[in-house]
Amino acid sequence: MEVREMKAKWIPMVLILLISTIAFAGPPNWQVISGTQYSMVVIAEILFDGVPFDDSGDNMAGAFGPGGVPDCRSIAVYQSVPTEFWYFTVVGNTNGETISFKIYDTLTDEVYDCLETVVFQDNITIGDPFNPFQLTAHTVQPGFIEGNVSLLTTSSMPPGNVQDVEVTAGDITVNPDANGDYLITITPGTYNVTASLSPGYTVITIEDVVVEENQTTSDIDFTLIDWTPISGTQYSMVVMATITLDGEFIDGSWSNQTGAFGPGSFDDCRAVAVWIPDVEIWYFTIVGNINGEIIGFKLYETETDTIYDCIETVIFADNATIGSPTDPFELTASTMIEQMFSLGANWNWISFNVHPEDTSLNSVFGSLGNNISQVKSQAQSATYYSGIWVGDLTNITDGEGYLVKMNNASDFSLLGMPIAYTTPINLGTNWNWIAYYPQSAVSIDIALNSIEDNASQIKNQTQSSTYYSGIWIGDLTVMEPGVGYKLMMNAPDVLIYEMGKCTVEKHTTANPNDWQLMTGTEYNMVVMANIEGVDPKSVMQVGVFDNDGNCRSIGKLEEGFWYFTVVGNHNDTELHFRTDNDLISNETITFENDATIGNPENPLNITFSNSTMNIPKVYELSQNYPNPFNPTTTIKYQLPEDTKVEIAVYNILGQKVRTLVNEKRTAGYYSVIWNGKDDSNNTVGSGIYFYKISTEKYSEIKKMLLMK
Repeated sequence: MEVREMKAKWIPMVLILLISTIAFAGPPNWQVISGTQYSMVVIAEILFDGVPFDDSGDNMAGAFGPGGVPDCRSIAVYQSVPTEFWYFTVVGNTNGETISFKIYDTLTDEVYDCLETVVFQDNITIGDPFNPFQLTAHTVQPGFIEGNVSLLTTSSMPPGNVQDVEVTAGDITVNPDANGDYLITITPGTYNVTASLSPGYTVITIEDVVVEENQTTSDIDFTLIDWTPISGTQYSMVVMATITLDGEFIDGSWSNQTGAFGPGSFDDCRAVAVWIPDVEIWYFTIVGNINGEIIGFKLYETETDTIYDCIETVIFADNATIGSPTDPFELTASTMIEQMFSLGANWNWISFNVHPEDTSLNSVFGSLGNNISQVKSQAQSATYYSGIWVGDLTNITDGEGYLVKMNNASDFSLLGMPIAYTTPINLGTNWNWIAYYPQSAVSIDIALNSIEDNASQIKNQTQSSTYYSGIWIGDLTVMEPGVGYKLMMNAPDVLIYEMGKCTVEKHTTANPNDWQLMTGTEYNMVVMANIEGVDPKSVMQVGVFDNDGNCRSIGKLEEGFWYFTVVGNHNDTELHFRTDNDLISNETITFENDATIGNPENPLNITFSNSTMNIPKVYELSQNYPNPFNPTTTIKYQLPEDTKVEIAVYNILGQKVRTLVNEKRTAGYYSVIWNGKDDSNNTVGSGIYFYKISTEKYSEIKKMLLMK
């Protein structure tokens, strides 16, 4: 009985002890391996669920090699002086091994893995008491976010370093490796993940990224673009817009981005739009200094990894607002657009601003059938003969201009991907047949700004312009889509089209006699001429004609001379000049393709037979025009009789600077240009100058102002 009673008393105590042993396993029995020859030191602070982990209770910290718990390399000692830290003497035999860390937490009676690792290296020390190595552990096992960051460089600024990008989720920030790959270890949850590189690149945030315990959320990729709005601006406007790509609505998900750009394209960023999810619009705050500039838009679309030009543009105007949340401005971009052409009989100068999937002549011009006869590029050609193309030109090439000969007038279209207007076109010395890339017309001084220092002349089929003393002179004032151009260069260069202000004024000539310019011509030439022997006030228009009465050019009156783009098909054709009141020139010229006769300072002199009514009645020296001027000005004068005449320029000291005319002239109306240079061809300084006419019976002096 006594034995049974004693057993009965001990059974509850044993059960309690057994339950206690099962519920509380106690500190782990970690044993540091022996027989090692090397060691290193790690001084670390440990955060457990974000709280400093110390040696309270039976708390422990250990370091372990690749073999896990049996491969214990150190049991840390906790120290509180001079600061609080764990001190690990980590042993080993092989440098380069990965060392991981574990902690034992008394309160939860669990062992937890730390997130960080180190590489074993004999005799090194990682951390110190005042800057300890950071170790972190969590009661919940972490998850992972991984992806790739790429940098897209579009401007002339030096590219950034992808390893400097900061990728942030919650309070954890990491940097990608040299390949742009990154890995974030983080407590499970839902995060907004942001990638940024400052300065100079866009900031991208991908929202609501879900992280699960012990799971990896992959493909959280970013593309950062070097779009940064220009600084130092004084004005701004707002655009609220939606964007579609091939009719597909584009929102702010993933790395989708859109920006606004001024005439300088990628180097002239005016806004990076913000996506407003509540109303599903892109919000642009566009900056600038000049009202009237054309603002274009670009879209980066993640799935295709491509930047697209939007078709629409706006005019910059300070304080303007275009669009609203309920009625947004609609921006459209397309991977494919249709370019339309209307071709006349005989020759047409054309170019393409789209790139078709099939560039062969059969595909591009197939719809024209027997209406087409021949296609020429600058160096190759092909002839359509009995249903096939014969020749060395087989495909169209981006950037080239073409001459197309038609048997009959016909329309056709070409479907293709729009070519970015900033795509470079390489130019050689002398003539280049070029394409025009922009989707809208632009004045030539803006469109060709990138190559003006080396440009000499540009022409389309019926118009031309010559670059002289820093300005374009001629009847070609605007470049247009679909038109082919020939560009004369003094030196090699690279053309990158620019977009500018909206004010695009296409030259139109007065044509009181309704002269019809000869069409379908293959060639042209340029003449700059001074009209003499006729009262300039009596002439509204001057044209160039052949002996068959075909009009070859309708002139444009510049400052002091007439500018003619003369068309034709055959060299050596004799041509003459005619006024709108049917006066015929005494001189003729011979047509020569690509020739230029005369220049603004030394134009070709063209005289017309005078009748009594065309002879001035008195001597007269007119005021120069323009005045003030820089660098050239025109001086007009009239002689009522044949006489020797001198026109000279003097400085304010009375010293003769330049003799402009010194010869015998017949009675009539004349003009002469002064280019601001002396008789030694040296440029004179700004200031007041005098010009004097001297004849046997008449002299007069007038004042003019050269202002630079």
